[in-house]
Amino acid sequence: MLSVSENAAVAGQPLGYAGYYYDRETKLYYLQARYYDPETARFISRDRDPGDKDNPITQNAYTYANDNPVMLVDPDGNRGLTTLYRTVAGALTYVIVSGAVAKSLVKKAVGKVAKKVLRKGTGKVTKGGLNLTKTTAKHMDNPDRRVPVQILQQAIKGKGYKDPRGSNARMYYTIMYRNGKKYNLEVLYDKKTNTILHFEYARKAMGPLKAIPK
Repeated sequence: MLSVSENAAVAGQPLGYAGYYYDRETKLYYLQARYYDPETARFISRDRDPGDKDNPITQNAYTYANDNPVMLVDPDGNRGLTTLYRTVAGALTYVIVSGAVAKSLVKKAVGKVAKKVLRKGTGKVTKGGLNLTKTTAKHMDNPDRRVPVQILQQAIKGKGYKDPRGSNARMYYTIMYRNGKKYNLEVLYDKKTNTILHFEYARKAMGPLKAIPK
């Protein structure tokens, strides 16, 4: 269930979870197709997609990502999309899949877990997915380290700094919110290979960002 603290959402940063825009007047989140109410954890209008006949939970027209924001994301206010990792040229690509393409991708996916994830998919494969190293992919599998891919994509649109460790990649710094709490986020991104080499969110000082009081 997706919820948010109003104070965290409006503290000089209108972009919250997964890059959604917070409307201070209505206290709702704008997801392009419709508005989401964090107090009730429901959208205020129906989803135009009727859902799958063989999966009743997808037929609820008002829930966010089938009430499963850990495995699903909702980029535009329509049906939730399933996230999946797949191997590409030695790295792991973070993609969003749907039932329409899941059957073709599942043959290439390895393991029962991947098949289970694909069966829940509901949209289309995203263009320009981010590549992950084995380490960053492992972090994405960890609920305590995971950062929604939309936030990573938003972060690397900002100003890039030299990598403190000396690589040719650029380090990006921004603010994010998780469970109503504010955190600094750093993302090390190699544009040439379109790969996220490192990411971490914490309250400590990062680059130009000051430490966030507890």
